[in-house]
Amino acid sequence: MIVARNNYTEFDTLKNGSTDTAEVEAYYDDWSARYDKELADWDYTAPEVAAAMIAEHLQPGSQVLDLGCGTGQFAEKLLNRLDCHMDGVDISEASLKHAETRGCYASLRRIDLQQTPLPFADNTFDGAASVGVMTYIADPAALLANLCRIIRPSGPFVFTHRDDLWQEQGFDNMIAALTSHGLCEVLEITDPKPYIPKHEDFTDRIEVKFALLKTS
Repeated sequence: MIVARNNYTEFDTLKNGSTDTAEVEAYYDDWSARYDKELADWDYTAPEVAAAMIAEHLQPGSQVLDLGCGTGQFAEKLLNRLDCHMDGVDISEASLKHAETRGCYASLRRIDLQQTPLPFADNTFDGAASVGVMTYIADPAALLANLCRIIRPSGPFVFTHRDDLWQEQGFDNMIAALTSHGLCEVLEITDPKPYIPKHEDFTDRIEVKFALLKTS
């Protein structure tokens, strides 16, 4: 991986990634039509795992934010488990159009997640999820703190992150700082799990961790 001051350059593969908003938007706009099929071929299960983790901490009718919703895979998995109100945001307009066809969302909106504060009032949502997003965020601490702000007290949120970048970016210390400032509590942080195990760049090398937190 080519790393330069926390910005991943040459975003031509998932392994390289990027925190350049324009690069991420262009990459996912181009990929959106193939996204669901290719991830299924690669045995990608993160949306289903994340949905199972958070569902038991939400009530029917909860208002849930899908942060970086892509084509809507997480929303579909969560709604299979729980009747709730889903709002989705993403940087890729093309992905949002595919998400709309699923019929899972009350609203869909293009938002640059690099820009904080997020454009939501305090205590707007009962819970939130961010699956496969942190790779593309230059300041994940700011994004996580904003999630704590827009989620109501004791609301759960789940996110995923590659285990290699988790270590490199000090996510354990980042989460400890959030908890020490009284923003959230840790419900569960998993051991690394297979990420996209049938993709040649990730087999046995890069896995994914799931973090389930709740606001204080």
